[in-house]
Amino acid sequence: MPPGMYHSVILHRSFDAERVNEIVNHPEVRPLAGGDGKSWIDMTRVVTDQQCYTLLGPHGGFCFTWTAPQTYEVHAFILPAGRGKAAYRLGMMCRDYMESVGTLQLWARIGRGMDHVRHLTVTCGFKRCGVLLSDGSTYDLYNWRPECRQ
Repeated sequence: MPPGMYHSVILHRSFDAERVNEIVNHPEVRPLAGGDGKSWIDMTRVVTDQQCYTLLGPHGGFCFTWTAPQTYEVHAFILPAGRGKAAYRLGMMCRDYMESVGTLQLWARIGRGMDHVRHLTVTCGFKRCGVLLSDGSTYDLYNWRPECRQ
């Protein structure tokens, strides 16, 4: 899909931690959102941090946490109604938005068994670049840079 061709998906940068917390802690999202998959996640600090970007569409969004200059880690939180092709369109819009604000690198860590997240990540143009062992878990690392644009 060419850049900018996203079929009327509405995207906005959000500082509304209440809305993000509602989505991230939804029973069909929370088990996939990391950690123990059960305890409440409070996204307030990240959502209100001016260095981070929380981009929302109608059924969830992507959070980009600052990790180094012009470099962000990507976190997805999508309700069931927004998964599949809608998540891809939203992901591409978010990726393009981050590029438009000067981002030079995006990266994601994806836990084993999260094949649906891995598929979305690869479909949005990320390339596998390694493995991370953290807190007793193994994550595959994925990377995207504008010069690798699909």
